[in-house]
This record gives sequence, C-alpha cells and structure tokens, in this order.
Amino acid sequence: MSVRQCQEAVDSEEFTEWLAYDRIDPIGEKRSDVRAAMVALTVARAAAGKKGRRLKLEHFMLDYDARGKVKHMSARAMYNLARAFTQQHGKIVDGDGRDITDQRQG
Repeated sequence: MSVRQCQEAVDSEEFTEWLAYDRIDPIGEKRSDVRAAMVALTVARAAAGKKGRRLKLEHFMLDYDARGKVKHMSARAMYNLARAFTQQHGKIVDGDGRDITDQRQG
C-alpha cells in the first residue's frame, strides 16, 4: 500500500493510536532488534556465569545515528571489546580469538 493510499484509509486519530501502540509494543525492525538482543543477552549471561547478571539488554541493542542508520564498529573496536570481555571473565585470547588461558597460566 502506498503512503497516499494509507493517508486516505487512515485518519489522524487512528494514526495517533498506532503511534502510541508502537511506543508500547514496537512494530517492525525495532522489535526484531529487541528479540535478537534478548537471545544475545541470554547466551552471554549463560557463558559469563554469575558475572553475567551485570549484563543488560541495552548492551546488545544496535546503536543508530540521527538518520536512522546503524552505527558500525571498526574491526579493531570489535576485537578490543571482545578481548576486554573475555579477560573480564578470566579468559585470555590471542590475536585470532583463540582461547590461550591455559597456555599463559600454566
């Protein structure tokens, strides 16, 4: 349905109701982002054990700029984040992401 057809079919009162509904229960991609973040949070908490309780849904939500585009992290920033996370949870990884905890401690 085109925008013009929607404008003809839905009056401003109904449109306002849909906007309010979307704030309570998001429609579309935002909802998908929340679901994906919930799965990531669950996996991260399970992997982190007791320390995982500190993790929050917001930590796994996509970050958008003012134009609605997803802000992307550089490969280096992702690597640094993953390295910090693993070290915080007692693991040591090499430059390729392999767990070398036992090699360094032994």
